[in-house]
Amino acid sequence: MDELDLLIQKLKDDVMEEECVKQYFKLKAKIDSDPSLIKLRKEIDEAKQNMSKFALDKEKYILYKEDYLKLEEQYNLNPTVYNFQKAKDECLILLNEIADLLSKNNLI
Repeated sequence: MDELDLLIQKLKDDVMEEECVKQYFKLKAKIDSDPSLIKLRKEIDEAKQNMSKFALDKEKYILYKEDYLKLEEQYNLNPTVYNFQKAKDECLILLNEIADLLSKNNLI
């Protein structure tokens, strides 16, 4: 590895040690393995598909949209999902700060 590769690996390692990144991956794994959240996600996807399928049938579209919005709200209010979203937002801030620093130094 040359020096740049080593620096990139060090940056990656440092990012992976950040608390928000650790929390992000921990919560993502929890969400991905939670049967109730998996089921709810499938129901949300089905409601979205039905909204698309019945886009021209206003009455059915409205019913499926109501279902979708209820399911999405239920999903987003789950404490694990809520905390995951917060961790994700924190990670995005961190990554944007890194990108800004690299950009200012003409590294990207």
